[in-house]
Amino acid sequence: MQHPHAATDPFLTFRNVKKTYDQQSLVVKDFNLDVNKGEFVTLLGPSGSGKTTVLMMLAGFENVTSG
Repeated sequence: MQHPHAATDPFLTFRNVKKTYDQQSLVVKDFNLDVNKGEFVTLLGPSGSGKTTVLMMLAGFENVTSG
């Protein structure tokens, strides 16, 4: 059962997040994510798909390029 405010008040939101290195190497493009309080999130994907970069941005260890 979802929290009554879950749909309107996400705990964390990423919209159209983009991450590049050296202005050329695009590693994350148009990443969107809403995480509601109490939710558990898993990132799945092949090696080199940007999972670690997304986690580093979510934790604040990497800055987003835009978004």
